[in-house]
Parts: sequence; structure tokens; C-alpha cells
Amino acid sequence: MPGALFEFVAHPVHLVYPLPVSTPFPVWAVIEPLGVAIHAVDLGHLVRGDRAAVFGCGPIGLLIARVARLAGAARVLGTEPLVHRRKAADRFGVDVALDPSAEDARVRMPTHSPLRLKFGLVACRPAFLNALDFFAAAR
Repeated sequence: MPGALFEFVAHPVHLVYPLPVSTPFPVWAVIEPLGVAIHAVDLGHLVRGDRAAVFGCGPIGLLIARVARLAGAARVLGTEPLVHRRKAADRFGVDVALDPSAEDARVRMPTHSPLRLKFGLVACRPAFLNALDFFAAAR
């Protein structure tokens, strides 16, 4: 099944958790992206005091930033080309949100990589190239 954007889906019962009918719909909608964020931070083995970078502050990127903060990240850096998402980033625990297509983004990103955790969730060319440059410099 290439995705599950269907009205009905057959799924093994042991993998399904029923939610109470009283659960507000917005909570239902965020459960899967939040699970992705928790899993990503868990795979990164975040240690209290770590620094993290999120390349792409869309819904999952913002949730990763928030989960990283709640798990003890000391600082979270974000890159995002869309202004409204950069503005939302501070509410999710991002200390600095940079525009990856701006000239000063590369200057403001640490090239020696004091950031142990890096999460790439990019969908546009400038952000993708920015993330690749940063990951290459951090090796």
C-alpha cells in the first residue's frame, strides 16, 4: 500500500490503538507526526545538553525541535525558507531559525559543528543544498 490516505484501511489489530470518541480531532491529527518526531529524536540518542539542528521547520521538523527540547537539548538551530514557519519555530523550541537561501545563513551556521544531532526534513533546493553543505562540513 503506497501510503494510507484512504477513507478505510485494513491494518493488523495488534498495531491499532483505539482513541476515545471524546478525543478532540486536532489531537488525532497530530499523533502520527508526533510519533515520527519522538522516534527521530530517540534514534538520535539525544543526551541532556546536546545541541541539535533541524533542516526544515515544517510540521514534523517543528515537532522534532519541540521533542528535542523536551528531551533536554540545550540549543536547537533551524533552517526554513518560509517566513511563517520561521516565525512559528521559536514557539517549538528553536533558538535561531535561518532562511537557507539567505546569504548570511551559511555564515551564521557553525561550520565546526558543535551540533551532535542533525535532522534533515527539506523539500526545497536551497534548504537541501544548505543541509548537504552543513553535513559535509560536519564530517
